[in-house]
Amino acid sequence: MIPNVVHFIYFNGPNSRDFSYLNYLAVRAAHDIQQPDTIYMHYNTEPVGNPNWDRMKSYVTLAQITPPERLMGVKLGYVQYQADVVRLQKLLEHGGIYLDTDILMLKPLTPFMDRHCVMGAEGYVDHAADQHTSDVDKVGSISNAVIMAEPQCPFIRSWLDATPKALLSKIWAYHAVMLPLELYKLDQGRFDLQKVESFVPFDFRNAYIFENDHSNLSRLTDSYTIHMWETIWRDKLSLLNDDYMASEQNLFTHLFGKYATP
Repeated sequence: MIPNVVHFIYFNGPNSRDFSYLNYLAVRAAHDIQQPDTIYMHYNTEPVGNPNWDRMKSYVTLAQITPPERLMGVKLGYVQYQADVVRLQKLLEHGGIYLDTDILMLKPLTPFMDRHCVMGAEGYVDHAADQHTSDVDKVGSISNAVIMAEPQCPFIRSWLDATPKALLSKIWAYHAVMLPLELYKLDQGRFDLQKVESFVPFDFRNAYIFENDHSNLSRLTDSYTIHMWETIWRDKLSLLNDDYMASEQNLFTHLFGKYATP
């Protein structure tokens, strides 16, 4: 059984992004839609004077930690890699639902809570669209932006144990999105693999979420979350604030405008 607890991570530092309005929306949507027992925000230092952080704090339990610099002797040279490791450590210890801070929840993850571990495909082979399948031969990578696991989950432990060697790869984030797929191929009973549309229904090349075409809402019928590609869509997402949510007419504001303050 997966505990109804949500984990977010935000590491503040020289190479980190500011805690954004989108990040506040991620926490708020998880709070209102999943209605978890607790939302943990694992962080190192608070971003002083950041209104989005200050606004978010009332919805979470702050859990201060020191980001690990190494894992089993292998250097974690990027803040993203530190967060990749911490999410597995916290899930192994506590279980629950891990969400990236650019994942917005659309509906509760209740149907998955009785499983041991749940992950979703991030893309299909050759970037094929609308496959609507969890066929491992058609899955190109697995997302680590949404991970659900029970405490002491064997797959999370094996993934964490295999991560140091995978970190030596020259492929960016190989340990995060390719390693879990390789482990799954060895034993498809390790976790329940969901189709792309469940957690990452569109990739960064398809920004229909910002279009004023509500017919696209039907494309999210099978989706529990969406990934807003914060690094790649930085310019678009920097425009988000309460005024934007109140004035713009697009699918994004239709879905999440209710979280804006009038």
